Amino acid sequence: MTQSILGSSPFVFIVLDCFYYIAGEKITGEVLLYLPESCPPGSLVFMSSGIEEVYLYNDDNKEKPVEEDCNAIFDLREVIKEWRTMIPAGQYVFPFAFKPPRYAPSTYYFAGNVSTDKYIKAEVSYKITAKLTINAHPERSLQHQRVMILRNKNTRTKPNPIMEITHIVSGCCCTKKGLTHFKLSVLGDCHCQSDGKIKYNLTPDNSKCLAKITRVIGHVVLDLEFTIKSRVYNIRKDLSSVTSWINVENGDILDKDFEHAAEIALHEDMNTSSNYSVLIKCTHFIEVLVFYELACNKKPVRIRLPVHVDPKDSVFKREDPVLPRPWEPDEAPIMNFMIPESRQSSSYCETVADINSSPY
Repeated sequence: MTQSILGSSPFVFIVLDCFYYIAGEKITGEVLLYLPESCPPGSLVFMSSGIEEVYLYNDDNKEKPVEEDCNAIFDLREVIKEWRTMIPAGQYVFPFAFKPPRYAPSTYYFAGNVSTDKYIKAEVSYKITAKLTINAHPERSLQHQRVMILRNKNTRTKPNPIMEITHIVSGCCCTKKGLTHFKLSVLGDCHCQSDGKIKYNLTPDNSKCLAKITRVIGHVVLDLEFTIKSRVYNIRKDLSSVTSWINVENGDILDKDFEHAAEIALHEDMNTSSNYSVLIKCTHFIEVLVFYELACNKKPVRIRLPVHVDPKDSVFKREDPVLPRPWEPDEAPIMNFMIPESRQSSSYCETVADINSSPY
């Protein structure tokens, strides 16, 4: 921030109304402008953008990428106000609103090895900038930028999905032992964030089966897929694993014996939210393996339930302006900005159908 021709303590400041926003829904806030003295003609510009980036490095040199790919998700630039004569000293508030595209992916960050000698970084980021530029001195300006946390449209889905299956149990020589009904469910009244816990429960109904359930293994799995210049890199991480030795006799129905809370954070710097976008696909699954007491059939029943994970809110940095007293600003009418189609990524527009059919 340059202050030489703008007085001792002028500022531009962006206030966001929420800690996070949802793709396709309105983003609201205010741009505050304080000028203790008048200054030459200029303009106040509002900018917002989203970008998706993936970088591949050699593991022994994480400074210079050997390959990279990026997509501009959207780009918005609007003039809030233009002054053709001197800008009067004063306090100003400019409320704003705009909607990011509904297909916009969640805020995201991952860094890790994809092989023994390759390292990948992937990020989805959004920012809002307000800038006061003086026409005669463009190098001398006031600017403020905020990081914006965005959740993708799937945050609106039901936060406690359920998977129910009925498994026919076979013994030696394909003899039928009956069937077991399983219900795998996620517990809680809101989606887990990427630094949180997924709580899940398996309820086996073995009342119509002659074979005994002896062991259940539960995993929370993270599947990652990154695309760089049409080349695909896959990573699978087992975030949590727990084994329960249980004794579900024929005729039993259990609803509390297999209930667990799994930590899913990879690292405090990571923000591996669920995404299904052009360059980044990130999916969380609960995977449960059920074993029976059978002499001839040791193959477990496998149940897999996709789980939506939101980006963590903790990356939002709270900022408060130091306002002069008294603070009695002139408030402008709210400005509703529109992101023109020409400023929306054609790559994303072309893949909306794929995104709508994402696995979570």
